[in-house]
Amino acid sequence: FNTTVSSSYRFSVNNAAPGQLTSFRSSGPWDIFGFGARTDTAIALYDSSGNRIALADADPLLAEGDETLSVPLQSGRSYTVAFYARQ
Repeated sequence: FNTTVSSSYRFSVNNAAPGQLTSFRSSGPWDIFGFGARTDTAIALYDSSGNRIALADADPLLAEGDETLSVPLQSGRSYTVAFYARQ
């Protein structure tokens, strides 16, 4: 396959302590034979104006793998997190 899919979610954080991390993790599906992930994933975080403020794509050259993104967020602000997958 050579298909890219994405899903994004808008959210707000309440009562976050200064410096407290919020974490997101992506995990690609396993192939039908159980030999491992066949999907390259990425996570992007945007502020309320649509500016990208963080990106997790440790293997950007179409390598297969999962991603984790941990960032300190401010209470009372809106964010959008987007998950991308390429098979």
